[in-house]
Amino acid sequence: MILRLIFEFHAPYKGYPLYISANAFRHMIGMSVNSSFGFFTTSPLNCPKIYEEYFFEKKVSQLLLPHFYYRRSRMGNLAKIIPIFFPKYVTFDIFGTEDELKHIINRIKSLKLMQLGGCRNLGYGVVTLHSFFMFKLENIQVPEQGTHAVLISPCSKIPKYFIKYNCRQDKEVLWNNGTKRIITIVPRGQFFRLKPGTNIKIAAIDGILRKYDPLGKIGYGEYIIVNWEKRRG
Repeated sequence: MILRLIFEFHAPYKGYPLYISANAFRHMIGMSVNSSFGFFTTSPLNCPKIYEEYFFEKKVSQLLLPHFYYRRSRMGNLAKIIPIFFPKYVTFDIFGTEDELKHIINRIKSLKLMQLGGCRNLGYGVVTLHSFFMFKLENIQVPEQGTHAVLISPCSKIPKYFIKYNCRQDKEVLWNNGTKRIITIVPRGQFFRLKPGTNIKIAAIDGILRKYDPLGKIGYGEYIIVNWEKRRG
């Protein structure tokens, strides 16, 4: 089962402007869950019925534009420029059994205060649960044809279906239970040609489940299958 959670912001947000890590969501609710990254949108998402709907808003996820303010030190002689953001909504997709997902919903509803991002002690990142949907993966009609895969979230390991090439790679800081680790990732938006003979339906399902990424349970390795076959004439 998949649980889609849509949170609404009620305070400025300080953090990465493209998405919120699954670890941040885990920390907020105090549970170890199999979660996607949180993607910003300007309006709340609906329950997806087809494959393209599941990924649509994630593909065009809002890149937050910064606002700046100056903060002086206590001595008043040093000023620091602080970037902050004003997102409207953020969406996480959670995997689990029906009972597990119901437990997550009950946990969220029991929390008096929920915050995402940095500077939470200053009141930033306050969110409330706007809406949620629970649906079955098998109810999403996945494609039977495809030529490429596009990364929706960064990946730490290239899936077996992809033809490898000298693609862009970045370093990223991964925080887990207070421990800092530097990992090498392929950033979201990179695309790969699929290997000949790939079972497209299975590859599409594995992309939703983030199956082949060692960090898949914290959002890494999500991808969408697309059909970019050359048209003649």
